[in-house]
Amino acid sequence: MKKYFLVAAILNIFLLTSCSKNLMFNRQVNIKYREKNPLESIRVNSLKGDVDITGWSKDFVEIDTNKKIFTGLASDINLMDTVFYFDEVYKELNIKTKIPTRINGSIDIKIFVPFTLLKLYINSGEGDVTVNKHLGDIELVSSSGNNDIDFQGNILRINSYKTKTFLKVLSYSSSDIIINSEEGSLNSYIYSVGDASYLDIATLNVTVNLSISQDIDHKLIVKNKSKGINVKYDLDDPNSIQGTYNIFTGNYGKKYQEFIIDINSEGGAIDVSQIISKEPTERRFY
Repeated sequence: MKKYFLVAAILNIFLLTSCSKNLMFNRQVNIKYREKNPLESIRVNSLKGDVDITGWSKDFVEIDTNKKIFTGLASDINLMDTVFYFDEVYKELNIKTKIPTRINGSIDIKIFVPFTLLKLYINSGEGDVTVNKHLGDIELVSSSGNNDIDFQGNILRINSYKTKTFLKVLSYSSSDIIINSEEGSLNSYIYSVGDASYLDIATLNVTVNLSISQDIDHKLIVKNKSKGINVKYDLDDPNSIQGTYNIFTGNYGKKYQEFIIDINSEGGAIDVSQIISKEPTERRFY
């Protein structure tokens, strides 16, 4: 009987040693892709991983992908992939990550895009999204991560769930911005917008902090259920109604009709203030 126990013990040690050679933690594989065809838009579908997009003066797109696997077999990393497809009709580059459900890994994507790119479509399942120095329009759908967006275009759409969003708007043309967010926080800094601009924010269980440059004339309409509305500067023709929905309206400047701000919220506090200092030097997620 002792011999059987000894053989079993030796076999277990052998199996553990063999398996440990195939187990990898934080293994990474980098892949680079370059697209020289003229583009009008880029569409990114990311299952799990960070998406970082930066504008530059070059006339081509460069992409770095970083596959990471945290637990499991070393060979599992080969089952993760990023697919690139160029649509010649719409002049659109499609980027899609593929990660099998059983694999504990992620794929980070870093993209450099020309300043001439017209539009970004981003769908992020899990991970942080950063957009910087992009001059075109943005449509973003995200969940379970941080959004850090510098917006300088005409049209911005954000639909987020369980995210912390930091938005900086620095546009000199007419801007149409719509943000829908559920659970998390939204910190928006409006430094400049063109005439005939519009900002529409609808949230559920989201803390909203909106800061507007003191140089921007605007009309403010805020509706909030169950939580407070805190406007930290003086407005012309202020009007406040308390009820099931707390409503606050007011105007700032003579050209207030050129920028309409409409906020509808349930279950989250709203703070509206003016920007006196220069641009923030660091991102802040509350």
